[in-house]
Amino acid sequence: MKRARIAAAVLLLVLANVLPAGRAYSNDKEGATGTVMAEGSDASITLTGRSSTESSAPSSGAGPSGGQVYRDGGTVCGGGTLVQMPYTDANGQETTGWKCMKTAVTPSEADSVVVTATDVSRLMVEGSGLWRQPPGPEARVDIIVIAYTSPDSRTLSTTVAGVPVTVTATPVSYRFHWGDGTATTTTDQGAPYPNHTVYHDYTGTRSNVVITVTTTWEATFTPEGGTSQPVTGTITTTSSADPFDLVRTVTYLTDDAEEAQGH
Repeated sequence: MKRARIAAAVLLLVLANVLPAGRAYSNDKEGATGTVMAEGSDASITLTGRSSTESSAPSSGAGPSGGQVYRDGGTVCGGGTLVQMPYTDANGQETTGWKCMKTAVTPSEADSVVVTATDVSRLMVEGSGLWRQPPGPEARVDIIVIAYTSPDSRTLSTTVAGVPVTVTATPVSYRFHWGDGTATTTTDQGAPYPNHTVYHDYTGTRSNVVITVTTTWEATFTPEGGTSQPVTGTITTTSSADPFDLVRTVTYLTDDAEEAQGH
């Protein structure tokens, strides 16, 4: 088995140095672990497919004269084979360089991937959103103000240690901050009028009121080729509605109203 792996790796090195641009070759020799394809243009060649690799990794920072490099484009070539291939550099000179030939991700490799709550927080660029009724720059202090957010889950994509990962984040609770020092914590996302369930009754006038909602999420992640796993910890996001002023209704007496009252 070790000889077969070495043979496959040697064959990759040979292919990478002799394949011309724009051509595709298949490695179907006995003992190889899969199919290797090379294609591209005069400026570059891209290798795709599967290959085997020895357990010992080449040293970090070593160049062609030292054998192989440990990194390709800043990504550790874990679970892959480094092959030397021709390319044209930025100055238009023909040269060779080492490229990372990734193998298919095995279940054991995929299951070793870990995604943290901090990782998911970086992916959550937006919160659950927040809507207010009545809309506009003012609201009457004698009428309730309604707020609601979205209960929808989020599907996010990332890559961890070279493995594609799908993250699913689901909101589990909400804390509505009403802008007057009070807040409501609930698992209800609320709804617009007339089915509203989350609202606030203000007690006085106020300027530049901003309602916010802090949403708490739980998440799972699924590496490509692996099984779904829970993310340890929770993620929080904050969304805000446009500011508004709380005002009172001012009643003005008119001549008609005076006459109607016999004045």
